[in-house]
Order: sequence, then structure tokens, then C-alpha cells
Amino acid sequence: MSQTRRAILLAAVLHALALSIPAIKSGNLSGGIRFGCLTGGPCYAEANRSILPEHAPVYRSGGYDGQFYYYIANRIFLGTEISLDSEVFRWARIAYPVLCGAAVLYSPNALVWSLAIIPLFAHLCAIWSLRSYPRAGWVFALNPFSILSASLFLADGLALSLVVMGLVRILDSQSDKRRVAIGWVLVAIACLTKETMLAFSIAYILVNLRNVRSFFAIASMLPLFLWWWYIGFSPLAAAERGIASGFLSYIAQPDTMLSGRSLLFPYILLIAILAWVSGPGPDRKTGILLLLAGTVPPLLASTEYWDNFANIARLFIPVTVGAIICSFWSNRWSWILSAYSLVFCFLILVREWRAIPDVIIY
Repeated sequence: MSQTRRAILLAAVLHALALSIPAIKSGNLSGGIRFGCLTGGPCYAEANRSILPEHAPVYRSGGYDGQFYYYIANRIFLGTEISLDSEVFRWARIAYPVLCGAAVLYSPNALVWSLAIIPLFAHLCAIWSLRSYPRAGWVFALNPFSILSASLFLADGLALSLVVMGLVRILDSQSDKRRVAIGWVLVAIACLTKETMLAFSIAYILVNLRNVRSFFAIASMLPLFLWWWYIGFSPLAAAERGIASGFLSYIAQPDTMLSGRSLLFPYILLIAILAWVSGPGPDRKTGILLLLAGTVPPLLASTEYWDNFANIARLFIPVTVGAIICSFWSNRWSWILSAYSLVFCFLILVREWRAIPDVIIY
């Protein structure tokens, strides 16, 4: 069995566990979506009760972001009136419900399965697209952010898979114009899935300022910017609650090593070493810029992000894109990073298994 097939098999097992653990704990696959009803606060599950799947577990903690992708898919394909916590903010990430939402035309449960299976399929396709770079394939296959996204039905894992399938085509010197164009289309869809994927386009532009190829990178960002303009979204809204307040608060009261957030720092350190020792590949600068793009913004994020492991972890996703690019020309550090990533994934799954869901069944 080739290394790529081994990576696909292990990634499939990890994703299956990420999807099945919340399903087992809550009694339904839709438990991973985290429909929520906060006691004494907003109850979006109740407000959208008519479109919930049968026997849906509803978290008394208020749930999490995955529920809003489910609601938006219903709005897009069925025209159902829905209630969201922030209309503009939730609609800004449109591609995930668009790509997965047609299943709701069959049934609510079909939508749940679509939201789970399509990101998994994209992840496995991205590993296959890296078959010429087995070290990079392992770095991507075992990245903890895709596993975290799978367990919470988030858009981030799908966005990462799309950008990886795109960059393989774009950075391959043997690619013809058609293949490169497909690559940038995939990047554009990735940006519409989650805005953090803009980091790849921006890094590519900075490295290729004097090259006509940078215009393709600019074009890949335009659909997202036009969509934001259409719905009235401004990315500056994310900075309204303070600069660096979250990281400073975390430093004052850090987690234990195995609790979640602290695991991010060795991960980033390993990628920094990987970038340092990687060979002089033509796109190494792009990888290093992505490392910076995935490290600096999270350090400037507000307390709202740093108070929640899933919130802050997702901001670091561009570092994985940088690690994949640097792994094209790296040595054993790619394997060390992959081994650490596997441990990270395992601890995410253990954390999920040990959680005690406080749910009611609708």
C-alpha cells in the first residue's frame, strides 16, 4: 500500500471517529451540528424548530456554529424563514451550505449526512491530490483542524481541503493554463467557504508582485469581496472587541498542556522549524508568509476567541497551509510534525469523548 493510500485510510478513520463520537454521546448524528438553546438566553433551535431533523439533540449550552450552516442551507434551498444570531456574519461564509445544502430537498436527515460526508470526501481528495508529495500529504491528512471541524460540522476543514487542491495545481510548474485556472477557482470557493483562506491568495500576491500570475490570485479574492459587499459584511467587525486582549488574558491564566489551547504552540513551533530547514523551493516564501498569517492574527484576537479552544484553533489554520507548502522540499521534520498532529488529533477525540453533553431531544 502506498503512503498516500495509508494517509487516506488513517484520515478516514480519524474523521469517522470525529463524526461518530458526538453522535454516540448525543444519540444522533446531528449531535455534531450542535443545535443550541441557551437557558435564559437565545434559543435558536426553538426559533428554527420546524426545520430541525427528527430527534435532534439540542444543547442547553447554546450550541455552536455548525447549526447556522444547517439553517442557512434550509433558507437557500427551501426558502424557509430562519433565525440567526448575526445575519451578516453567518451569511458571509456561504459556500459550505451551498455545496452541501441541496440534500435538504430530500430530507432534513439527508442534509445532516451531506454536511458530514462532503467535507470528508473533499479531505480525502485533497490527500490524493498531494500524492506526488507524500510528506505534504501526511501533514495535511493528520492536521488537527480538519478533525476539529468534522466533530463540530464547521466550514474550516472543507475550506482547507479546497485550498490544498487548488495550490497543488497552482504551484506545480508542469500545470497548463487550464489546470492553473481550476486551481484558482478552487481557491476562490475556499475563500467563500471560510475567509481565512484569503491568506494563501495574499501570500501568493506578495511573493509574485512583479509577475502576471498575481492577477489570478487577485481574481480569486474578488468573489468573496463582492459577496461581502452584497450582504454588507465588514471584516473589521471581528476586531471590535479589543486587540491582543485575548492572548494577554490567556498568558495570565494558561491551560494545562493537554487541555487544548496549549497544544497549538508546539504545533506552530514545529512548523516554524519545518519552514526554517525546508529546501530552497520556489514557493518557500509563500509557505513562510502563511506561517506568519496563521500566527500573528490569532495573537491579536480578542478574548472572545481565546476563551474557546475551537474559536482560537481555527484562526491558526493558515499555518497548516504553510506547512504543506514547505513540506514539498522538507526532510524529517515533516514526519515529526505529522506524528505530533496525530497525537493532537487523538487528544481532540479524547476531549470530545470525555465531554458530557447536556442535551434535550426535540
